[in-house]
Amino acid sequence: MQRNIHRAALNFLLPGLISLLIISCRSQKPVSEDRKPVVEDNNLTLISILENKNHDFHTLKARRIEVEFYMNGGREKIKGNIAIYRDSMIAVSVIPALGYEVLRILCTRDSVIVISRPDKSYSATSFNYYQKKYQIPVDFNDMLAILSNEVFYYKENSDDRVFEKQLKSENNKNLYIIDAFRDGKRITNQGIELDGDKVKLDKVFVTDYETHMKMNIRYEEFVMDEEILFPKKIGIDLIENHNTIMLDIHYGLVVFNDSINVEFVVPPNYTRKDI
Repeated sequence: MQRNIHRAALNFLLPGLISLLIISCRSQKPVSEDRKPVVEDNNLTLISILENKNHDFHTLKARRIEVEFYMNGGREKIKGNIAIYRDSMIAVSVIPALGYEVLRILCTRDSVIVISRPDKSYSATSFNYYQKKYQIPVDFNDMLAILSNEVFYYKENSDDRVFEKQLKSENNKNLYIIDAFRDGKRITNQGIELDGDKVKLDKVFVTDYETHMKMNIRYEEFVMDEEILFPKKIGIDLIENHNTIMLDIHYGLVVFNDSINVEFVVPPNYTRKDI
């Protein structure tokens, strides 16, 4: 059971934190550029501010990251480090309690490469293949955004639907609601909750009525690091195909805008394996 949970955790995490989720540093575009909204709301100032604040940093490095993974009653904990380079790369090093690296993962828009130290093996595949095989409900940009506390729009580039959006405000909480319709039928619903004081993303929820998928994301324990307000904890709940997956991601030391030097060389004696 533990082995299956561990594999499931890695399958979900690899592309985005891994993946995370999961899994985010995204160059955002205004909703109206890629969408065909049938309803416009003139009071979207907070959304505009938040999207502009998405560019507070270009790189993010987190040491002592801890991911608690729950799936259908099973539990697994993964520790390690993560580095994110805006728009292009996520690198993850999985380090158990003994302090020795067991997995090194590199995820880009095009590829997912995994080096496994214990069995001296590696795997390499395209990101699209990985996404389809494991039915990951969000794309590379979305997972980068999730890990970086940034706004993402679920399936925003789909051209077979029209979108309605509205902003509701109550008690200094602002809920941005986006519904997608095809042939007059609602097929997805997304809510983005913003904190008016912090001007930060607090929660995101997505419901896909076609795939029967629900995803809830929570950002907690905001701390000011290097003049950047950032959450130390990300919670992700995913319900899909009768499976319930819960992720709690805890960031340790976070460093922004530092250089990232990722050494990703497969030793010549390692054997390639299929994912």
